[in-house]
Amino acid sequence: MPWWTAGPALRGEEHRAAVVHCLDEGVVEAVPLWNTWGSVPAARELITRSQAGDLYIDALESRIRPGGA
Repeated sequence: MPWWTAGPALRGEEHRAAVVHCLDEGVVEAVPLWNTWGSVPAARELITRSQAGDLYIDALESRIRPGGA
């Protein structure tokens, strides 16, 4: 059963940026990004590494910063 975990929302400006990790049995299947500019390549790499078994759930939160940069 798929589930998700959200990284910390960007503080200020009414939480306008976010990163969500969609997981299936502990493997990242998708990474929706809201106002997190320039992070699509990092999200793709995160998905690829997770599906290859090289990245675990506990390492997700610090990988992509909401808002980019």
